[in-house]
Parts: sequence; structure tokens; C-alpha cells
Amino acid sequence: MPCPPPLPQVTVSRLDLPEAAGFEPWQDPPTASQRLFFAAMSPIALFWPEAPDDRPLHSTLSNLLPTFYRPGDPGTARGFALHPFLPVLVESRSGGAWLGWTTDASEFELDGLPAGPYRARALDLFGRVTYASGFYVRAGSTATLATRLWAKVDLDEPDSREVMGFVRWENGLPAEKAIVIMQNSYNFRKLLKRVETDEHGFFRIADVPSGEPYFVFALPPAQNEAMRNFEHFGVPSRLREVWRELTLHPHQLTGVVADSDPKPSLQLVRINPDGERAIWSFHTDSSGRFTIANVPHGRYRVQRSPDGGGEPNRSLPFEVGDWQSAITVRWTSP
Repeated sequence: MPCPPPLPQVTVSRLDLPEAAGFEPWQDPPTASQRLFFAAMSPIALFWPEAPDDRPLHSTLSNLLPTFYRPGDPGTARGFALHPFLPVLVESRSGGAWLGWTTDASEFELDGLPAGPYRARALDLFGRVTYASGFYVRAGSTATLATRLWAKVDLDEPDSREVMGFVRWENGLPAEKAIVIMQNSYNFRKLLKRVETDEHGFFRIADVPSGEPYFVFALPPAQNEAMRNFEHFGVPSRLREVWRELTLHPHQLTGVVADSDPKPSLQLVRINPDGERAIWSFHTDSSGRFTIANVPHGRYRVQRSPDGGGEPNRSLPFEVGDWQSAITVRWTSP
């Protein structure tokens, strides 16, 4: 008697679940905790292929910078969600996910978390998922979410999209009260927003139209005279959340230009093996002094092109590297 033909293999993924398909995956395939969380909305999630909760990060996304980790005792995350006795999903940028439950006071707490950045999302009574909120766990301490998990994703709203992420210093620690500015690349009237990061370095920009090009940059706290390190990206219609990760640098350049011009125009020039390129233009104050913050590592000089042409006035080359909070620019001639 002939054997019956084998049943066809069916691959089920998060793309089959609209509430999950619109979120940028931090782990792929989903972990057991992620499966259980989304199974509360649809049994389809029970058929997703499963990866270990503690496996290393493997992602095809390239728009988030590597995470810096600090050894030490595990930390704790605490926050509030929409309703009591409902699941909360906490995901690590380094890989792995944790599933917690809210108490009768709608509070959740998860311990044993390694140091690093995380995001958390929750469900409401009708199985609708919330936008994520980001937080940073330090070794041996408790991180309390500054933003409650209350902003629900409206799948029927075509422009219900948010851009969010972390601003961190180059050593990996969160940058609190940093200013994040996001603008439409073609027309600032379509979108121009300015937000401030919380204590975890987390920022959120809501009501972002999809299908448009944007750029975003961060400024150090109380430092308007700073380099803008632009990040260009688009917001695809298939995603409800778009995550960006921005880096700030603690290095500052200071100097004086002795000139009769009250505010001479200058350029910061980066010196590369293949040549020199002006990367930032700025002005001095009325006394000829200048300060530039948020300067990345590298080899530089400052130059001023005189009015009417001629050879520019160029500073001596200088290095910007680790452990330098302030660098004084020196000139070959006054």
C-alpha cells in the first residue's frame, strides 16, 4: 500500500500577525517570551519558530550602533502598564527577551537584567499592543520607566507611526536631556520636531508620516554650538515604529581668531589619508572666540578663507581622541 504524500511544510512568522509585523524586530526569529506575549493576541504566534531567550543578537538591521556593556550585578526594570494582570514584554538590544505580568496596581518589575538598553511594550484588555518605551539598565540598580506604556498602536490610522530610540555618549552611557531634532529632508513644513531625551537617553517623536525621507541629529545638553552628525533615513509604510540610535561625543574645540572682522566664518576640516575635507562651518563670537561641541574622534584643523581669495589661514593639525574633554586650537599665524 503506497504511503500518503507528506504534508506540506508551513512557515509561520511574525509577518502573519499585523500587530507584530509593524515593529522593528530586535531578535529574529522570535524568542519564547516574544511568542507567548503575541500569542495573547493571536494563536498564530504559537506556531512561530522559536529561538532561545538568551541567544546572542543576530539581526540584519544596520541602523543601530553596537551596544556597550558594563560588567556587574544584574539590574531591575520597573514601570506601569495599562491594566492589571496583563503581560509586559521586555526586550534587550543585546539579544533575549523577558515576559512579565502587571500586578493589581498595574505595575510590573523584572530583575536579573544585564546592563544595557531595553524596550518594553504591553497589552490592553482587548489585546491591543502599545508602542514600546525605551530604558537603560545600569548594573546593580533599578531602572524606572519615565514613560508609561499607555500609547496604543492604532492599526486603522494610516499615519500612526513613531520614531524613537536612544542617545548615548560614545562610552555607551545614556545622554540625559540631550536635544533631538528631526526634520523632513525635502520640506521642514511637513515635519520639524524637537524633543528632549529622558534619564535613559530615550526619545520619542510621534505622528510621523510614512513614505517620506528624514534626517535626525542630537545635540549635547545645553550645547547649541555643536556639530550636527546627521542620520538620514526613511519611514516605510510597513513599520509602525522606527528605531534610531544616536551617539554624542564629549569633546570640545576652543580657540581664538585675532581679526578685525567681528564674526569671521571658519571651517572645521577633517584630515583623512586621502585628503582634507571641510565638514562643518561656524562663526566666532564678537571677541573672536569659538567653541564647538560634539566632535567625533579624528584628525582635524580649522581654517578661514580670507575675503577676496588667497591662501586660507590654517591652524596646526590636532587629534581628537579618548579622554579629551577640551582641545585648544593653535594657529601657525595670528
